[in-house]
Amino acid sequence: MRDAFQLKLEKKENGNEQLKWYGNGNGKPVVFEKDPCSGFWRRFATVFLQLLPIESQL
Repeated sequence: MRDAFQLKLEKKENGNEQLKWYGNGNGKPVVFEKDPCSGFWRRFATVFLQLLPIESQL
């Protein structure tokens, strides 16, 4: 069975926005500040690809 999360964009105290994943762990509510279903290498690749100027190709 796959996990289900509610995704929210929240403002931090300094005015920046941050994504948070809300879900359940062992029957208790949990909040994640990083995508809970992705590992280090997937997050690394996402950040790396954001640096490339490819938006005009989409």
